[in-house]
Amino acid sequence: MSTFSAALSPSSTSALSWLGLALRLWARAPLRLSSVAFVPVVLEGLVQLVPYGGVAASKVLVTIASGWALLVADAIARTGAGEPLRHIRTLAAACRGVLGVALLGLAVFAFQLAVCGLFAGPSQAAVLATGQHQAITMSGETLGWVFASGLLPGALLMFVLPIVVLEGRPLREAIRASVGTAFAHWVPVSLFTVLQFAMVVYVPRVPELLLVLLPFGLCSTYAIYRTVHAPRDHVL
Repeated sequence: MSTFSAALSPSSTSALSWLGLALRLWARAPLRLSSVAFVPVVLEGLVQLVPYGGVAASKVLVTIASGWALLVADAIARTGAGEPLRHIRTLAAACRGVLGVALLGLAVFAFQLAVCGLFAGPSQAAVLATGQHQAITMSGETLGWVFASGLLPGALLMFVLPIVVLEGRPLREAIRASVGTAFAHWVPVSLFTVLQFAMVVYVPRVPELLLVLLPFGLCSTYAIYRTVHAPRDHVL
């Protein structure tokens, strides 16, 4: 059994133990995991350069790329070695479920747009929705709060993608399991959400935070999923 796998137990449900597992996973392959964590955001940014429809398309693409990143993290957790190109076929097999998760991502984005409309006005919400970044006039602080607002519904859905990609379960079942898990472990889930919220709020003003936020997001999502949903898996 790998060192990472041996550390998992059904009782490891505190925020502190989750953080420790996330750091332990990252330490197994820091460069690879950090690089993989940036792929979804880089692709999202590139696709958003396409006028108008690029933003919506980017939300679908970022979900697909995030599923691939979880598969790489899973391979590193199992064996310490992740081969990025191998996992494209595995991801394709779960295509239907992943596209369903992407629709959930669009719903979360709609929630962010609603928050934007509430605090910055409908015109700024339209600017974000159509990717006209040069027309953004809201402050960096307001933009940070808009981005961070997506973590509120996201906390309930944080397990959906790993359940779909790593277990191959249907989307509806994955949603029920994710929401149930979030409520069952509401204290550590809330603490992790607050920690991510604090970092995301400052990203527009301190983009360097992405160097911490993205690897942290990937490793913590996988470590929390493993602890709660598959504590005895991945025996070598």
